[in-house]
Amino acid sequence: MKQLLYILYCINLLLSPTTGSGQDMNQKKMNTVKLQVLKPLGLEEQDGAASFLEERLTQAVILNGIVSATSRFVLVTSIRELSSRVTPSTPPQYVTELEVNCYIADQTEKIILQQTTFNVKGVARSTAKTYLNAIGMIQARNPKLKTLINKGKEKIIAYYQTLDEESPERANTGTKEPDTEWILKAQPQ
Repeated sequence: MKQLLYILYCINLLLSPTTGSGQDMNQKKMNTVKLQVLKPLGLEEQDGAASFLEERLTQAVILNGIVSATSRFVLVTSIRELSSRVTPSTPPQYVTELEVNCYIADQTEKIILQQTTFNVKGVARSTAKTYLNAIGMIQARNPKLKTLINKGKEKIIAYYQTLDEESPERANTGTKEPDTEWILKAQPQ
């Protein structure tokens, strides 16, 4: 997985446009902001679902040009099962509805900068497959994800403009073992 992220990061470096001297300084700062995608929370019992969602979120971040293998700023996802039922049809089908909470956070300052929530539904012949089916409904080009990432980028830049003591280039250094427990405690119940 780390190799995949490294390869995607290298591709991003090759494909990202170079900044010219006539461009806006704010645009230059936007290009220096990087975001690390962390393993989703709440999918520990579902085989393959966590890595599948992590890949989808990494694709979304790559499409917005801010992916990084390590960064102070992280995209954390929390999944909660809203409902699960069996259809009365033959053969029986399982229907699972999941709530997907996405957070962009500063793991150093322990601040949630941006968040969004959306629901997805999966239908399959087993409960494990319903999770994969539901996560498959989350597309990398999802407008909510794009808005989350773009607004998160803007808030990161605004945060550093108010502090004016640390540049975004220096802020992109992340920790080896990100701590996400505080995000779950800070989220509304």
